[in-house]
Parts: sequence; structure tokens; C-alpha cells
Amino acid sequence: MNQLLVNLIAGSSLLITLLIFFNPNKHNIPGNRWLSLFIFCIFLMNIDEFLYYNNLDFGTVKFYVFSRYCIVPIFYFTIIYFIKPKKKWKPIYFLHFIFGLLFIIFEQNSTQIVNGNMVISKTISSSFLLYFNQFLMYIVLPSQFIIYFWQCFKEIEKHNQNIKKFSSNIEGIDLKWLKHILYIIISFSFFFVIYIFTQSAVMINSLLLVSLLFIGYNAMKQKEIFPFSDISKKEIRTIIKEEKKQEKIKKREVNFEEQEVYEKLLVVMQNDKPFLNSELSLFSLASTLKISAHALSFIINECSGENFNQFVNGYRIEEAKKLIVNPKMNHLNIMGIGYEVGFNSKSTFITTFKKITNQTPSEYKKSNSTTLLGVEL
Repeated sequence: MNQLLVNLIAGSSLLITLLIFFNPNKHNIPGNRWLSLFIFCIFLMNIDEFLYYNNLDFGTVKFYVFSRYCIVPIFYFTIIYFIKPKKKWKPIYFLHFIFGLLFIIFEQNSTQIVNGNMVISKTISSSFLLYFNQFLMYIVLPSQFIIYFWQCFKEIEKHNQNIKKFSSNIEGIDLKWLKHILYIIISFSFFFVIYIFTQSAVMINSLLLVSLLFIGYNAMKQKEIFPFSDISKKEIRTIIKEEKKQEKIKKREVNFEEQEVYEKLLVVMQNDKPFLNSELSLFSLASTLKISAHALSFIINECSGENFNQFVNGYRIEEAKKLIVNPKMNHLNIMGIGYEVGFNSKSTFITTFKKITNQTPSEYKKSNSTTLLGVEL
């Protein structure tokens, strides 16, 4: 059973690596390239078992072990380049992989091949190599997990706050599945404890195989996070930077022209109801008002006290409240009403509705139906 799992992991990890690297959808290319490298590291970390079960041996120093010291930084850069696809690579970033590089250097200088057999070289003593490997295993690896995982969580949360500044629906671009991968990796530590006592790798390998399929599936269906022109992407970065500055300094007041734009925006939202479009973005709304997205973002923030996502969803909830109590809409269930007003996720609709009204849609319908009945009586 375990041999079958090991072979499936080896084959699927290589296949998923290639699929993600050559992503046929051509979406989020920088992030997917890093993700494919992450999957390839999983392949390298499990290749020992594959070689053992299939009676194979490289016959050389096992340099591929270095992947265990690079996989966590690689996943960190996976998240970074999904979130910031235009981020420029700097030579200093290679320091994230310094321990993997040191492992290769020390292994190369401490071993050599003699008559087909690996022997210890005199360049580096075996005792030093032993202490160094213990340092990597018991100090570096746990530290990497703690530091990088914390940074990964922070980057994803920061990303979710930023996309609310220009998108009315964040489902599909909030990268929740990458956060789930973090949870999966953390869960491996608990399964490893079980493995220590049971010496059965079936459970760990089963989880790993399911995890690989989960990653491949979500990577393939992940839509473009920033489906905008280069000019719009640059404007997004400007909006994010400007709002960070505004948080640190005293905010300026809205001038007369900006107040007029805001009043015009309220008229458009009330009469044209652009919020019914689930794909409504800051850029499309700014185009309707014939102003820049940067200017519209500032006006919404200052005049309403909300970000773009909150502003639009407020109108959607008000529209939903009308539909819920409208007898002509009784043929629609809760999700149907959510779709009607521009939401594309039932959970988001219910969560947003309760946050604004302190009631779920069902509770709101029940309480208002009772009220209407009382008025009729």
C-alpha cells in the first residue's frame, strides 16, 4: 500500500509541477512558477522513498536533500508573487536560501566518490558535518516554519484588505486556498508525531497525495487576480501606497469638486444600480464617472468612511432587504437573492448581510414577515 502511495506521489508531483509551470490559462504566471518549484521540492523530499521501493540509487551525493531547507522560503515567494506579480527580484533575496546553499557546499566538500562508493573527505570533518546537520534539522527548520508561516499569513491578510479597495467581490482572488495549504503543512507535524509511535507512513503519504491533488486543482482553477491593464495595475499600487500614507499623516478634507463627484456617485448608485453587476470594479465605476480610479477611491473613503468593497456591498444589502420582503420574489431562495443583488458567494452574502443588519437573511425575512402580518391585522 505504501509503495503504491509513494509511486503516486512521485508521479503526481512531477505532473502537477509541469501543469502549473506551463499553466495553460496563462494566469498569475510569476506566482505559478514559484508554486511549481514548491511542488518540485515536495517531489525531491520524497524521492528517497521512491528510489528505495523501486530498487534505484543515484550512486552520488544526495544533493536533493537541500530542498527541505528551501521549501518554506519558496512557498513564501509563491504567495508574494501571486500578490505582487510585478515585484522585481533582488540579489539580496538569495539570502532566503542560504541554508540550502550551505548544505550543498558542505556536502560537496565533505564527501567524494571512490570506486563507486561514497566516502568522507578530509576537507570537512565528519563531526562538524554532524553538528551542522543537527543545527539545520533542529534549529533552522523549526525557525523557518514559524517565521515564514507567520509572514505568509500576514501577506495573505494584507492582500485581502488591499483587494477590497478595488474589487466588489473578492471570492476567487482572496487566495484562501493558499492559506489552507499552510494549515495542511502545519497538520503534517501532528501526523509526524503519530508516525513516530506507529512507524506507519501510510497516513502521512495519504495526506500528502490528497494535498498535492488539492494544490493542483486550485492552481488550475485560480483566475487572474489582477485582470486589468498595466496602467490600472500601476494605479492599484498607487492607491495602496497612498492609503498607507494617509493612515500615518493627517487626512486632507474633501474639496467642493470632490463632494460634487460623490453626490453624482450616489445618484448613479441609486438610479443605475451598477452594484448589481458582480464584476463591478473600482475602475469600471470610475470610468462611468469619468474620473481616475485613484480619485474615486479617495472620494469614497473620505465621504463614506468605507472602502470600495464595503461601499458597494452596502447598496447590495439594501437591495437584498427589499427583495426579501417583496412577495413577488418568493420564488427565489437566499442564494438566488444574493446573486440578484451582485454577490457570487452564499457565505459572503450571509456574512455581509449579518454584519450590516445584525440578522441573517432568513432571520430578516422572518421578522419582517411577522411585522407585515401585524400591520395587515
